[in-house]
Amino acid sequence: RNKHGSLQGKARVLITAPCTQTQPSPTSPPKLNREADPDLSPKGFAQAEQLSTFLASNTSAFTGIHPVDELWVSPFKRTMQTMAPTAQKLGILPYVKPAFFEAGGVYDADPAYTNFVGQGGLTRMAMSQLFHGWHLPGAVTEDGWYTGTTRETDNQCRERAAS
Repeated sequence: RNKHGSLQGKARVLITAPCTQTQPSPTSPPKLNREADPDLSPKGFAQAEQLSTFLASNTSAFTGIHPVDELWVSPFKRTMQTMAPTAQKLGILPYVKPAFFEAGGVYDADPAYTNFVGQGGLTRMAMSQLFHGWHLPGAVTEDGWYTGTTRETDNQCRERAAS
């Protein structure tokens, strides 16, 4: 790291999707009875355990993934649940990054999927209790981390990704 805290030299970035959640993806049908910030399913928890075993193994070192110095994670509950076994096995406390989230944000929708109400996502207290010691930025508050009042539009998502 340099004096500004940035990594020097080559950085390897591995991006993983969250493991299987308790419902279909918010962007795939059916959208009825969607939950704004669902848990992983039992299958998803098993997948997260398999991912952690791989990332902590010599196999991942062979593929060029090691050494893992930092873990960054989206504030969605299921992504944090996906990261938790890896963090534990590697002994690394992840950094929660509120700008890293899927298109749309955290929202509830009416049955017709035409009206959307933004939800805050996990609160600072909930994150601290569920994921003890993880690095939480000031943007994670007692109101949650998602500040949108509705579903994020595609243009808003593109602007967020570009910033």
